Amino acid sequence: MDCEVWVRMPVFWGTGDSEITRVKEFLPPRRLLKGVPGIPQGSRLFYDTFAQYVRTFGWAPSSADKCLFLNASCAELCALVLWVDDFIFMHKTDGVWKDFISKLTKKFTVPTIGALQC
Repeated sequence: MDCEVWVRMPVFWGTGDSEITRVKEFLPPRRLLKGVPGIPQGSRLFYDTFAQYVRTFGWAPSSADKCLFLNASCAELCALVLWVDDFIFMHKTDGVWKDFISKLTKKFTVPTIGALQC
């Protein structure tokens, strides 16, 4: 986190048991130590982490759109479009895709659902 974010705990906050009980006393706000889904900074934190990581293996954001990543070191024209926490990878040969996914899965959990259907 690059800034302080404080959250109020929900009324039905677990007590650590398998059973969720209603908290009767007031819980003070808690400071988040890392980004979690649902906070306003979450998408930006993910983008910053993703962009920094893919830069290490040659991908750079386009000057026209920061969500479009290009790699000049590839033997073919490849593009990656990032949208929130999803992406579309455009390529011609499977070798480029397999190489990219193997590098990406070292840092992120990447559920692939196959080819894009238009």
